[in-house]
Amino acid sequence: MRCLAEYDLTSEVGLMKDITLLKIQHPDNLFTASIRRSDARCQEERCALRIWIEFDSNDLQESKDDADNHLSNIMNLLSFTTSGSVGMIKINRIIDWAPNLVERDALFFVHSKATDAPFDLLNQTIADSIGSLLPRCGDARVRRAIRWFRSALDQEINDDVFHCFWRAVEVLASLFRENEPVSDQCAKCHSPLYCEQCKTYPTHKPYPKQVIKEMITHETNDDGATFEKLNEVRNGLAHGDSLHTLVPDDEERMQLVDTAGRLALFIICRAMTKFGGDIGFHGNIASTYVKRAMGVHVHIRSVFPVDGDGLPVPSGVQISLTRSPPPEDEPPLQFQLRRRPDPE
Repeated sequence: MRCLAEYDLTSEVGLMKDITLLKIQHPDNLFTASIRRSDARCQEERCALRIWIEFDSNDLQESKDDADNHLSNIMNLLSFTTSGSVGMIKINRIIDWAPNLVERDALFFVHSKATDAPFDLLNQTIADSIGSLLPRCGDARVRRAIRWFRSALDQEINDDVFHCFWRAVEVLASLFRENEPVSDQCAKCHSPLYCEQCKTYPTHKPYPKQVIKEMITHETNDDGATFEKLNEVRNGLAHGDSLHTLVPDDEERMQLVDTAGRLALFIICRAMTKFGGDIGFHGNIASTYVKRAMGVHVHIRSVFPVDGDGLPVPSGVQISLTRSPPPEDEPPLQFQLRRRPDPE
């Protein structure tokens, strides 16, 4: 079926003053995109462009994935050809765009950022904990790791959250590097590699990735399976894949982000013990590090008038999404962490 998806974008580049409409045609007719300046209401929401993508999909209910893929390709090339930042604000609607219909089925999307009111957490106990940790931050690697941890909490996209947590662990690798030689491993079975000519197992000082594996396995106390999964995701993200593509299952994806966050927290604490021995402090830990956005789509049937360019005019449909406030007596998750340095 033919579909038409409507998005609002934020962009550092806009249409030239004498241009009101741009058309992008895929050479294989996979889609046609129409781009305009945003209307006044969108300007208040800080989006500069509105884009309509006409494409084929098997089913209206499943069409959003197809539309998102086409939009991603368009935004990538818009940024590539203009050297300007382009990002998606939201998807507004997807309409059954088959020709010669009077009434059309459509999906309307409603969005709400899932943020809770801040908890009143800061007290003198936490202030004293910060004071006690300051001497442990004299090493630049520890400071960089904590900065990456803070950066992870400040991200809006889970791909970036995961990446920042991984970097927090990665920058500490040189602190945990041992001089004891290690052997390379088979990529399939992970057994030590044997040299037929030398009749021996060659060894060398640990590479950074081998050190990171030891750091993570030390915390997870497994056979390296957690490291292998996290490293696979990290490599995929580094090569341009999305976290959703690499880990399609929602529950598994959220668990991986949380695992990366907690590993970063505990490994940073372990690194601090190298500068003064045992540490102990009070703090608050997030129940999850996953960034969430609430959204629903509503299936309606209606008439969609078009303008002179054949694009749907703004809809009068108004749908709102409200959230119940969190219980006032819901306490934050508090903890007291004590960590001893590794044995010599």
